[in-house]
Amino acid sequence: MRCSPPDTATCLQVRNGQLLTTDGPFAETSEQFGGFFLIEAHDRAEAIRLAAQIPLARFASVEVRPLY
Repeated sequence: MRCSPPDTATCLQVRNGQLLTTDGPFAETSEQFGGFFLIEAHDRAEAIRLAAQIPLARFASVEVRPLY
């Protein structure tokens, strides 16, 4: 299993109940990789919807990338 390149990423955050998405990787030097969740979804839209339910998305950014 391989992760797609960073330029295929979608970053999401949930702030005040609103889902915010940004195309591309989240690359601030203050951010660190803190682990990963493996989500099985039919498409990117479903993966983003499921990832938005991760509690961490309310406080940090969650990066969604396809695996192949």
